[in-house]
Amino acid sequence: MIFNTHFRGVARSLLMLLLAPPIFAQNGTWELQHPQNPVNTFTHIYVSPTDGYGWITAPFTLLHSNDGGQTWSLQAQDQSLITDTYSLLTIQYEEGSNGQHLYILRTSHILESNDGGNSWELISFGTPPPVQAKDMRLFANGDLLVLDTDKVYHSSDGGENWTTTLEAGQNLRNMSFGTETDGWIAAENGILYHTADGGLSWTEVNSFPLSENVLVSFTDEQTGFVSTDSQKLFKSTDAGQSWSLIAEDAFGPLAGLHAEDENHLYGRYVNRGYYSNDGGLTWDFFSAGTSSMGSGSYSANGEAWMVGDLGAIFYRPDSGTDWSDLNTENRQDLFFASFYDQNIGFAGGAYGIFLKTTDGGENWEDLSPEETPVSSGSFLYDALWLDQNTLLIAGKSNIFHYTSDWSDPLLSSGNSFYDLARTPSGTIFACGHAGKIAKSDNTGNNWEYIINTPSNPSLRAIDFYDDNNGIAAGDMGTIMRTTDGGNSWDSLNAGTDKLIPAICYANINAIWASTAEYTDSLLFSSDQGNTWEKVSVGQSAFYYDCYFEDELSGWLAGGYGSGGVLLHTTDGGENWELFATFPQVINQVQVQRDLTSLTLHLAGRIAHIFRYDEFVISTKEAGYTEKPLQLYPIPLAATASLNVSLPSNLPPNSPYFLYDAEGRRVQSGLTGNRQSLLIKNLPKGLFTLFILDELHSIRYVGKGLRQ
Repeated sequence: MIFNTHFRGVARSLLMLLLAPPIFAQNGTWELQHPQNPVNTFTHIYVSPTDGYGWITAPFTLLHSNDGGQTWSLQAQDQSLITDTYSLLTIQYEEGSNGQHLYILRTSHILESNDGGNSWELISFGTPPPVQAKDMRLFANGDLLVLDTDKVYHSSDGGENWTTTLEAGQNLRNMSFGTETDGWIAAENGILYHTADGGLSWTEVNSFPLSENVLVSFTDEQTGFVSTDSQKLFKSTDAGQSWSLIAEDAFGPLAGLHAEDENHLYGRYVNRGYYSNDGGLTWDFFSAGTSSMGSGSYSANGEAWMVGDLGAIFYRPDSGTDWSDLNTENRQDLFFASFYDQNIGFAGGAYGIFLKTTDGGENWEDLSPEETPVSSGSFLYDALWLDQNTLLIAGKSNIFHYTSDWSDPLLSSGNSFYDLARTPSGTIFACGHAGKIAKSDNTGNNWEYIINTPSNPSLRAIDFYDDNNGIAAGDMGTIMRTTDGGNSWDSLNAGTDKLIPAICYANINAIWASTAEYTDSLLFSSDQGNTWEKVSVGQSAFYYDCYFEDELSGWLAGGYGSGGVLLHTTDGGENWELFATFPQVINQVQVQRDLTSLTLHLAGRIAHIFRYDEFVISTKEAGYTEKPLQLYPIPLAATASLNVSLPSNLPPNSPYFLYDAEGRRVQSGLTGNRQSLLIKNLPKGLFTLFILDELHSIRYVGKGLRQ
């Protein structure tokens, strides 16, 4: 149920979750389990050329280095101002302050720290604030200069008071100072502004020969460079009085032009970092392999850093060596994190990333395949456990078994499949590209196409409530429904033409779906999908995974921009509570719950896996009986029966619920007046049985494995 790396839908993966709301719940703790090295969409880097302190900014994140940028760690202590919704734009550090005094510019204010970034104070620009602050400079005398969309602000008292020193009335693109007093600003239409007094006053300079958008960078009072959107580079050696064309069509339109000295120039364009060692006459580049590059930090001896998406930190020790990425972990997006039990789990996602843990996520082994049938160009979208040793995986090119190695493709064609679902009796369904739906028996070996047309909208999500009733959704507002076990499917009108990345049952009548809309991002049907209404959850985001345990308790996972959210409802969606926020978009949530603990694993962008642990009161205080379940194999059959002797003091007609290892409700009902409970036709797998009394208190719990 994936549209691309940003859309993740239902992965039926909540384990052993009670139908009743969580009981005896207490506060839990979150832990980032992967990656071990900090990873985010890095936007700005600064490494001091004098004392080796460094910082990297990213949405919701600040990284710190004490060794000249060779290793990085998350900034410790109070980061409440750092982790709000504003992006971190640029860093200015007071050289010689022993790593203590620094500023971070944001679009509407400045943050100041006097303890190396452990705590922050907010500095306001006053009224009216800048529309869009872009850049900032800290001078040796402590003055601050801020570049706004069309204005420049100056403060001589650490940000207590501000004056406007330039009102350009047009878009200002970047700012550069060759000395403490001599500076330049590039504006749209090729206009340059110059200051000789540290930004207190500005003069419009008309000597630049082109009327197009430019960027400017000066190395000293006399020498400067200008790059244009038409891929030209100009140089001035007379303080901007005249300009000479020195390079043409050498690179794409640069962003972040920086001239460290007359010979060493740097810039970036999309996913490439550009550099020149001969004053811009010739250029070379390195590819980040990511969607964009962020800014850089440079020193006069040629030492340089650049950052980018997916946690890229590129470093060059001097002008005569190549660039290397200091962050070597696999950083692709994860679409699922699927655990068989509290210890064994796999995670998979974009470009074949495939991770395994055997210790509950504390450590992850990278098993990303390099050869067919699953290559590094493949995407792994969803997974189901068939037994303790076998995982069924849907991917870009087919469906596969994974044990200790990959099977051959299980279907005859190389179609992409985005989501998997399993019925209570064990039949497995897959949906995918061009609206295809396929089904298999509970082994995942024997597949047949139910829908195999070449041009239908792709289906991204599929779910089954019971053996007969299923629902699927995908591109262009498509929703398909079956009431006969998947043999035939009808199209439903959802009232939207937007992508539907997730869909799930609350009960046979209540169905929830998410849409690619930022505000009214949910659809709800109370009549088995015949009619739909848009629902706002009070938290604007795109939701890529949904799961309802019953008609009251449900979960939503997703995000917006670079941040992730997890929502929870206990009243059927009437009210949604923000359960947690994250520095990365969340693609999938998996929940494991037993009678002493609750564990959540979340898979997200840039290889992020988060774990949440919450403790509950012990079994003795809960007051129930726990016994092992005995499953009896039926001779010559792939199914088993469960026969449970009921406690003698159990009230008549007590509700019971049987769950499989995927958190699917296999069967439920009332015990009646019987002395025992018989459940038939169970496939292989791990099962948990809950029996409640009339107050919905747990009276009996049993667990059993049919191998």
